Amino acid sequence: MPDAYLLGVALGLARRENEHTALTRPFNSLALLFLVTATAPAATQALTRKPSSVRTTSQPVARTVPALVPVYATRRSHASASEVVLRDFLLVPSGILFGMHPTEARIMVSAAAAAPLKICQLGTTFSTHWNGGCRLLLGRPIALPTSGGAVHIGFRVLPSNGRTTRVVALRVRWHCVDHDFALLRGKTQVRSASPIFDC
Repeated sequence: MPDAYLLGVALGLARRENEHTALTRPFNSLALLFLVTATAPAATQALTRKPSSVRTTSQPVARTVPALVPVYATRRSHASASEVVLRDFLLVPSGILFGMHPTEARIMVSAAAAAPLKICQLGTTFSTHWNGGCRLLLGRPIALPTSGGAVHIGFRVLPSNGRTTRVVALRVRWHCVDHDFALLRGKTQVRSASPIFDC
C-alpha cells in the first residue's frame, strides 16, 4: 500500500480524534463544574466547622473527579513551537515517516545517532519548494524547505548508509496550522509519539 495513502489515512484518523476531543471538551468542562458546585458546600462546611473533641473522619470529596472527568493532553498553549521527540530506538533502513500540517515556517530536525541519517520528502508534498532528493542529518539541526503553509506534508527519516542505526534522540520542531500529526513506523520499533502543539 503506497505511503501517501497510509499517510492520508493516518492524518484522517488524527483529525477525527481531534474532532472527538473538541466535542467532548465542553462536556468535560460542564461535568467538572457540576462536581465542584455540588461538593463546594460540603468542603466549606468541613473547613469552617469548629474543632470537636470527638475524633471524626472527613470523606474526601474530590477522589472520584479523575475517573469522571478525563483529561486530553493534546496541546500546551504556552509552547513556543510544536515538537515531537523519539528516544532510544533502532532505525531500520526503510526508516520512519512523519506527516503534519505546518505553517510556512521551516521544520527543524535534529538527531543524536550512531551514524548519519537522511531526510527525504514523501512524493511532492512540499509542492515546488522541495524538488526531490534527500538532506543529510549529520549531527546539527537542519531546516527543511518551506511547504508554503497550505498543504499537509510528509517526509521520511532513514539511515544514510542503508544499515540499521541506533538513534539516541530524534527531534522534530514545527509551527502547526492544526493538530494533524502522523507517525508511520513501518518495521522500526519505537515508543508512541506524544507531540505538543503551538496552535
